[in-house]
Order: sequence, then structure tokens, then C-alpha cells
Amino acid sequence: MPELPNNVPRYEPNQPYYYTFDNTPIDSLIQRDDIINAQVDLNTEILKQAGGEVGTLPAFLAQFASPTGALLPLARNTALHNIGYHTDGTGPDSIAYVRMKQSERDKLATVSENATSFGLKVQLPSATATFTEDFVTFAPSDTVTWSVENGQIVKANVVAQPTGHTHYDNVQPTNPSFDYQTYFTGLSTAFMSGSLCVYINGVRIFDGGRTVNVPGPNPLVGWNPNSFTASVGSLGFTLATPITSSDVIVIDFIVSDTA
Repeated sequence: MPELPNNVPRYEPNQPYYYTFDNTPIDSLIQRDDIINAQVDLNTEILKQAGGEVGTLPAFLAQFASPTGALLPLARNTALHNIGYHTDGTGPDSIAYVRMKQSERDKLATVSENATSFGLKVQLPSATATFTEDFVTFAPSDTVTWSVENGQIVKANVVAQPTGHTHYDNVQPTNPSFDYQTYFTGLSTAFMSGSLCVYINGVRIFDGGRTVNVPGPNPLVGWNPNSFTASVGSLGFTLATPITSSDVIVIDFIVSDTA
């Protein structure tokens, strides 16, 4: 502390003055010196405490201020700007504020203004599927694809599919041997199993030994039982009973497009 001198000369009894009365002003000066010394000691202790853990006030101030008095960038971010240094709380406007992560802000930016909760229900043949979170994916199938127009319109597009097979109707089979018993479809592609239908004079006969009475060229003359057996390679068939060149025979069959 500054030791202000308090040895102000005073009048002594042996001096030609009345020392008690005449020393009164000098005693007042000494008292003021004592008061100033005490206050300086108090202020010095406060300055020491203001130095904190770093020891001195200049060292403490250097933590957040430059020699010119400007705030250091780190101190400015901590106190005013960088939200990462702040905590949730109520501001001077009595409104509660919270910090937000960048990922949360990015997610919030994808929500339209005044948007409310959203759900989706899909009516299935036997139940209802409800979706309230995560993403719902509209996946394409063999018969349906999806497209989006103007960013908001979802359309289902039906994919045209091949039939998978071709029908041949009212075809006259070939009889290369002219035996009127062994016939062929005339195609090199096998017909589908169970698809061959054979008609003689307008009456259908069947495969596998199931006989049907079939009229001849003149129905009034007589009817004969007949059936057919499909060939092993499904390229033709064989009648159980030969017919004649006057009989009319036609066939229907189906050929797979993927065979």
C-alpha cells in the first residue's frame, strides 16, 4: 500500500504555543492520512481478488480483451455470437429459447410452413396398413411403375404385359402320310399341355381314350366312336379311328410365347 507520511510536525509543550488547541488542525490531517491508507488497502485487496486464478488483474483482462480494449474473437463468440457456447433459457423478452443442432435445423427446413402431422393408410385385401413414421416406398412391380409430375403428383403407370401365349383357333391340321389318322399342327413349336381341342364334323373329341360318337360326312348314315392321343412332342396327335378325306377336322391349341 502507499504509506502516506503521517509524521506531520506538531507543537510540543515546551514550544511557545498552546499545543492542545493549536495541534487540532494537524491532528485532522493525520486522521485523513489514516483514512486514505485504509481505503487504499481495501482497494488493493479488491484488485488482487479481481485477478482471479491468473493472479493479476491485467492477466485476467488479457483473457478476453486485447491491449487496445477490444474483445478477443473467442470471448466475443462465447459471450455474444457462437450459439454453441450458449445454453437453453429464457431471454429478456420472457420467451424460452433452446439451442438446435445443424442436423435438426436441416430437417426442420424440409417441413412446410404450417405443416401438421401426416399419416398414411393403405387398404389391403384383408387388412389396413398404417404408416406414421419413416419413409413409405412405392416400389414398381411387373405390372405397375410410378412417376412424379411437378414434384407433387404421383402417378401409377400400368405396364403392358405380353399374354404369355398365343391361341390358334379353327386350324386345319396336316396329314403328311394321308392315313387320315396321324395329324400335326403344322408348327415347329409344341402346344401347351391340355390345350389341344380336336373337332370332327363339328363334334369335339377328347384326349386320353374318352370316346365320343362322331358323325360321318352324312350324319344320317351313322356315327362312330373316336378319340385322340397327343403326340409325345406335342406337335400333333393320332386318332383312335381313322377318318376319311370327306370328313372335316379342325383343331384349336395354345402355344407358349416363352417356349
